[in-house]
Amino acid sequence: MRSVALVVSSLLVVACSSSGETSTPSPSAEAADAPPPAVEGEPDAGPAFGETKRPAAPSCPATEGDEHLEDHACFHVTGGPFGDLTASTPESAPALAKAHTAYTVKVGSRERRWVSFKSKATSTYAFLLGGEAEVDTFSPDGAVVQPVCEGATTGICAGLVRKVHARVQKDATLLLGLTPAKGGEVLVLVEAAE
Repeated sequence: MRSVALVVSSLLVVACSSSGETSTPSPSAEAADAPPPAVEGEPDAGPAFGETKRPAAPSCPATEGDEHLEDHACFHVTGGPFGDLTASTPESAPALAKAHTAYTVKVGSRERRWVSFKSKATSTYAFLLGGEAEVDTFSPDGAVVQPVCEGATTGICAGLVRKVHARVQKDATLLLGLTPAKGGEVLVLVEAAE
């Protein structure tokens, strides 16, 4: 597996509401009684945090809703509200907790650091990035979570250049592993992509 570097000047996280929950049917009767996975995708239970790599996700197809989503996110990039976080270890990763908030995340310049996102609804979330950083998605137990897709934004907002979409179940936590950003900071915004 290889890690995918996302070139962004900022990573902006704004959580917008989403309706309804979804689940994937289980292949066996025994599995049908088990709760759905917290984070959907293809987890890879590899080495410890920071040492695991994931394959590149498929490119996000252009959809009519992309420009609307990115235009909405751009409003928060330029108009706030704003927040500041210092990325940390997986065990103490600060939360991207406030909806519609553009977070400036201090990452440092040497090793991977972490922030967390807790889903309030089952949804696919767009993690929109605006600076240089390598980004991977993990479950709290350290398994790499394969994003639904990733790629360049539409270009409608100069402050956002990349996006990573990940499917997250209601009340589940997703960890974002951020590897050194140019200047030591990354802007982060999360939007519900459904």
